[in-house]
Amino acid sequence: MEPEALGKLLNDLQPGAENEPLPETRRPRTGGSAAGGDAVPKNIDMVLDIQLVATARLGKVEMPIGDILTLGPGSIIEVGHLVDEPVELLVNNKLIARGDVVVVDEKFGLRITEIVSPKERIESLR
Repeated sequence: MEPEALGKLLNDLQPGAENEPLPETRRPRTGGSAAGGDAVPKNIDMVLDIQLVATARLGKVEMPIGDILTLGPGSIIEVGHLVDEPVELLVNNKLIARGDVVVVDEKFGLRITEIVSPKERIESLR
């Protein structure tokens, strides 16, 4: 994950951190590419600077407007997500990976444990 994407991910997990410097990306020290060893296209440089929104989704809940209007400091919303379940990583609102929440230098991060298969990604576009 590029530093900019990780920064956005951390900002989504920790609102108000937009002005903090981006943390260094920590990548596993293994060979090959993230796509499982596939060759990287030569013209990939043309798109590497495009900004995407990365979001770590802990859970999702539907609530009536009336309940949302009664929320205040101290309110607790149960999202139905178990503690040991992986968190979803969405890029531009599309699921691309799952992982575990970790703490890096007193900030939240996401350790990727699974990349969604190309078939699942294509099906999510429909």
